[in-house]
Amino acid sequence: EGWDADLEVLLAEADRPTASSTVVPAVVSASRVVDLLRDPEVVRRWRRPLPRRPAAAAARGTQFHEWVEARFGQVPLLDLDGLVPVEADGASDVDNDAELQALQRAFAAGPYADRAPLVVEAPFQMVLDDQLVVGRIDAVYRADDPHLPTGVQYEVVDWKTGRHEADPLQLAQDRHGARPSV
Repeated sequence: EGWDADLEVLLAEADRPTASSTVVPAVVSASRVVDLLRDPEVVRRWRRPLPRRPAAAAARGTQFHEWVEARFGQVPLLDLDGLVPVEADGASDVDNDAELQALQRAFAAGPYADRAPLVVEAPFQMVLDDQLVVGRIDAVYRADDPHLPTGVQYEVVDWKTGRHEADPLQLAQDRHGARPSV
């Protein structure tokens, strides 16, 4: 009888929402959705986020994206999120970054250097299972490349500045996000 009573209490507790249960935010970034799909435990980190040290690779990626935007004349009027710390002498770590310069040279020598994109850093919103997802598409091009499959009209591009391959989940979100605006 005591065990039955304990079992009932435990079952009732399991069914009751607790302060430790995490509610997904009303708006989620596309990269967070990818994180969640890859690792469901990421929800715990949303509940108690810990600050992370800024990574040089992240600053390099931001600078590269800004450089591509500027190359195609699509520079925001003011971007406070993209500010890079500047030393007292006016220099920035990213300005002197040999890896950033190598990325820029590779882009300039690559297949997208002379192709004009339809959009660069295009914001999008979409609803996935009642969840608002927001993100940015790095670039969208008209598919005039003879190497692309027949019938393809647009090419969605995700610039990669790190050591990792493009994430198929992220690209799928970008393609879905591109539909209404292209």
